[in-house]
Amino acid sequence: MKRLFLIIACVILASPFSWATGQEGDVIVLDGEEWALLDAPLERLDSLTYYHLQDVLGWESRSTGNWRGYVAYWSVSDGMLFLEKVVKKDVVFEKKVVDGIEYHFAEDVDIECDYDTVCRILERYVRNGKVCASWFSDKLIAGRGKIVRYIHSGFNRDHEEEIVVSVAQGKVSLSQVFHNRRGLGPEEDNRLNTYLKGFPTDGYGLEKGQYLFRFKYDAESGKWIAKLHQPPPLLKAQEALEKDFTDYLNAYDGELRDFIRGEWTSSRVFRFPFVL
Repeated sequence: MKRLFLIIACVILASPFSWATGQEGDVIVLDGEEWALLDAPLERLDSLTYYHLQDVLGWESRSTGNWRGYVAYWSVSDGMLFLEKVVKKDVVFEKKVVDGIEYHFAEDVDIECDYDTVCRILERYVRNGKVCASWFSDKLIAGRGKIVRYIHSGFNRDHEEEIVVSVAQGKVSLSQVFHNRRGLGPEEDNRLNTYLKGFPTDGYGLEKGQYLFRFKYDAESGKWIAKLHQPPPLLKAQEALEKDFTDYLNAYDGELRDFIRGEWTSSRVFRFPFVL
C-alpha cells in the first residue's frame, strides 16, 4: 500500500497540473515567426514513452520556472504539427580559485538533444524524417509581445497578441489572431482610486477609521459588487452602504475588465481602504 501511494504521489507531482509556479513555455514557428507556446505537447505523450525520453535525454528540473528540464520547438508544415528540436536546460559548474579560496560557479546552458535519438524513441510518430505530434489533440495558445495578464502558476498568462492553434491528432487549424489588453493598468488604477475616494460617505453613520472594501466582478451580471471586508460589528446601514458603493463603482466610465481573446472578462478581486 505504501509503495502504491508513493507511485501515485510521484505521478501527481510530475504532472503539468502540479506546476505551482509560472513555467517557461515551448516555442512554435508560424509563418516564419516565433511565438511563445503556452503549453508543452510532449507532456501529453503516454507515460512510458515520455519517461523513456526523459531518461535517455537526461531531462532534469534545474529551475522552478521549468520543471520539465527542456524547451521543445515546433512548426506547422502541410497542415501538421511537427517537432523541430528539443533543447535541454542544463547547468555546468566551473571551479575557480580566487586568493587561494576555491569557488564553484554555476552557469545555465542550453544543449540541443540529438534529434535522431528523439526520432528513434518516437519512431511510431515519425513522418518524412520528422516527429509529427499525432498523439496530440487540443487547443494550443501561442503568444507574443508584453504579458498583459499573469498568474504565477503553469502557463496561466496572456500576451498582447495571441493565436489559438487547434490540433486534432496532429492536424492543425489556426484561428484568428487576438489582441489582448488589460483594463486596469497602472494609470487606470490611479484614476480609479481617485474616483473611489470621491464616494459620498454622509448618512451611513460611519465613525472615523479605516473601512476595507472588497470589489469582485460578477461575470453573470457583468457588474462589480462591493462588500465591506470585516465590517465593525455595530456598523449601521451596512447593506445600504454596500449597495450604494456598488452602484457608484458601476457608474465609473473607465474599463475595469480585461479583453482576452475577443471577450471581456475579469477574475480580478481588488481591495480599497476607505479612511475617514
